[in-house]
Amino acid sequence: MLPRLTLLLSLLVMPLAWAQGLVVAPTRIVLEPNQRTTEAAVSNFTERTVRYRVTLDDLVMGADGTTKAVSGSFPYSVQPFVRFMPKTLTLAPGQRQTIRIMATRPADLAPGDYHSHLVLNEIFTPAPVTPTEASPTQSRAEQGFAVNIGFSYTTGVPLIVQVGKVSSTLTLQGAQLARDAAGRPTALRLQVRRSGNAEGAALVRGTVGGREAFKPRMVRLYREVTDATVAQGLLPEAITALAQGQPLQLEWVDGLDRTTVRQTLTVK
Repeated sequence: MLPRLTLLLSLLVMPLAWAQGLVVAPTRIVLEPNQRTTEAAVSNFTERTVRYRVTLDDLVMGADGTTKAVSGSFPYSVQPFVRFMPKTLTLAPGQRQTIRIMATRPADLAPGDYHSHLVLNEIFTPAPVTPTEASPTQSRAEQGFAVNIGFSYTTGVPLIVQVGKVSSTLTLQGAQLARDAAGRPTALRLQVRRSGNAEGAALVRGTVGGREAFKPRMVRLYREVTDATVAQGLLPEAITALAQGQPLQLEWVDGLDRTTVRQTLTVK
């Protein structure tokens, strides 16, 4: 069985989330302050019938901008006041099913956003295989009980519930190139700061010599993080240009309209 896929911070806004042919839409579920219910659609684009168990898991962000599962109390979890149904899904090839999500916010809940992840864990049922010819070394009890272990998959999407007045900003504090032992650039480190009572988001773009240094990405910091250093990979041609001394130009774009450039930065 494959280990649970690490659920990382969503870097790009995509219309669908994929897990080996299982599609979840949308990839980010947000209930605005006056919204009590919403839905997520799950579709099976494989050629086999699949079963999934649906859970709410708390994934907490760290100072590197990635998330990891935690157990125990998490102050910004939606688990205490969010319900969903169904808890299990069985989807034939090509079938689609809706998960209905309901939030009942406590009256004394402080303003801001709260988050967990809606996680789908595949329930894998081994299929017995009867051998056509029994091995001489097999006992009668052993014959016909070989199994196809197969694979199981996990996928998840953030579930955010907003309460009262929600506001946040995300600013780029600085950026540095990571280098190998020979001094050649290998990656980019973005120093990011969030303020407010909610998740902060911004789009970052980078160019070297007028060409893309990396694909534009959405940087997000959850409410529990104020400062983070986020790693960003570089395209091979950008690494070559940077090694030749060309500067990297960064644009920090408003996370809401994704068009307004708020900050620019040159990295050498």
